[in-house]
Amino acid sequence: MRTRQRIVLGSTMGLVAVVLSVAIFGALRSGMWSITDGAPVTTVPATVPADLTPAVNPFLGTLPGGNKFGFTGDSGNTFPGADFPLGMVQWSPDTTAGLPGGFDGRDSTITGFSLTHFSGRGCTAYQDIPFIPYLGLPTIAPPSNQGIYNARFAATNAVAHPGDFQVQLSKPNVSVELTATPRSGMARFTFPPVPDAVLLINVSGSINGVAAAMVTIDAAQHEVAGWVTSTVGCGTQPYSVAFAARFDQPFTAAGTWNGTRLTSSTAATGSQVGAYVAFNTTNAPVVQAQVGISFVSIDHARANLAAEQQGFNFAAVRQAAHDAWNARLHQITVLGGSTAERTTFYTALYHVFFHPNIFSDADGSYLGFDQTLHRLPTGHAHYENIAGWDQYRTLIPLRALLDPAEAEDIAQSLIDDALQGDGHLPRWEQANVDSRGMNGDSGDIILADIAAFAGLGFDGATALRFMLSGQPRVREGYQDEQTLGYVAAMTNPNSADITLEYSADDFAIAQ
Repeated sequence: MRTRQRIVLGSTMGLVAVVLSVAIFGALRSGMWSITDGAPVTTVPATVPADLTPAVNPFLGTLPGGNKFGFTGDSGNTFPGADFPLGMVQWSPDTTAGLPGGFDGRDSTITGFSLTHFSGRGCTAYQDIPFIPYLGLPTIAPPSNQGIYNARFAATNAVAHPGDFQVQLSKPNVSVELTATPRSGMARFTFPPVPDAVLLINVSGSINGVAAAMVTIDAAQHEVAGWVTSTVGCGTQPYSVAFAARFDQPFTAAGTWNGTRLTSSTAATGSQVGAYVAFNTTNAPVVQAQVGISFVSIDHARANLAAEQQGFNFAAVRQAAHDAWNARLHQITVLGGSTAERTTFYTALYHVFFHPNIFSDADGSYLGFDQTLHRLPTGHAHYENIAGWDQYRTLIPLRALLDPAEAEDIAQSLIDDALQGDGHLPRWEQANVDSRGMNGDSGDIILADIAAFAGLGFDGATALRFMLSGQPRVREGYQDEQTLGYVAAMTNPNSADITLEYSADDFAIAQ
C-alpha cells in the first residue's frame, strides 16, 4: 500500500499564494483557541515546530466575515467541536441560531452537544443525538419546553484545539470537555457536588427533524442506546444513525420521554423521544461518557466503541486525536509567512480532512444505497459526505496527492454507491443516499481527479460504465444536452451553469 505524501511549500514573499485572505479571530494561547481571542502575534518560528496543531483555529468559519460573507449563504458554516481526521463522529456544540455548521460564535446559548456535523455545507444537516447537562431531575419533557434545558456560556469560556473542545457553562455550572476517535467520542462533564447531576440525551434532536427514533436504558450496564431516522441536508431522503453511550458512574435515576410525556420508563419509541440519566456527584463530580455510533445498527455502534476505546481514559483518547491531527498537518510543511497566514493555511488544511469521511464500521461493514449490509476487505473504508460540486475543484485533487490509497477508496465508494443504487454516480453523496445538491454530474470529475492525481486503484471499467449509463438518472435537461448540445433556459432556469458543469463532466469522462 502506498504511503501518505509530504509536501514542502516555501515563499520569499510570505506564505504561498494559495492562502486565502480571511479574518483571524484568535491568537495562540497554550495551543487552544477562544472565540474572542485578539489578533495573532506575527512572530514566525525559525524552524517547523514539532506540533503544528496550535496553528489551527477551529473557530474560523463560525463567525460572520465581511460584507459579502454573512450567514445568509456565504459563511464558513464550520463547527469547532471534537473530530478525528476523516472521522464518523463530530461531537460539537449547537447554538440557537440553527446554522448548518451548528455553532454561531456570536451566540451565548447552547441547545446541545450533538454527535454528527457537516462542515461547510450551505444547508442544515445531521446534528444528531445532542447531549445536554442539567442540574436536578427533569420535571417536564424537553419537547414541551426545550428552553429550560438550554445551557448558557460566555465566548471567553469556550476553547478549541484539533480533536478537543472545552467549554465552561454558566447555566448550569458544568464544565464540558469533548474528544473523538474515528467512530466514537468521549466526554468529560464536571458537575458541582449535587445529588442529581443529569444528562439529557435528545435522540430526536436532529436539525432536520425526525421521522422515527428509539431509545433504551440499561442501568446495569450504565448504558443508553438507540437510533434515529432523519433527513439529509439539501434533500428529502432519509438516513438512520445508531448510538451506544456508556458512563463511568451508576445511575441514581433514569427515565425517558415520548412527546410531552415524561416517565420513568427505560424505553421509548416515537418521533420525539429521549432519555435522561442522573448521577450523585456529591463526592465524584466528574462524569465520563463514551459514545459509539454506526449507520448500521446499535450493535455495530457498540462494536465500534469496543474497538476504539478501552476503559475511560479521556487523556489518552484526546492525545491520540491530537497526534492524528498533527500527523495530517505535517503532510504539508510551510516555510515563511506570518503567524496569521500560517493559521489561515493550517486551519484550511485541517478542514480538508473533515469530508469525505468514513462511513464503514470498524469491521468494514456499511449499509449501502440498497439498504443492504456490505463488508469491505481489511484495510479499506467506505466514505460518505462526498459533496461533488464543492469538492472536485481543489479538495479532491489535494486529498488524492496527499493520500492516494484513501482517495482511491473514495472513488470506489462512489462506484459502489452506483452499483448498489440505481446505476448513477451520486452527485452529492450523504450517508447512504444521493442528496442531489447543487448542479452538474460531479461524480465524473471526482473519479477523473483521483485517477489523475492518485491512480487507478479502483474499478475503472465499472466507473466508466456508470459515468455513461447513469446520466439520464442524474442530469437535469439530459434530453436537451443530447439533442441541442446544451440545456435550454426554457427547460431549467439554471441552464447556463448546468451546461458549463456538463461540459466539464464530459471532458472528465473523455479523459
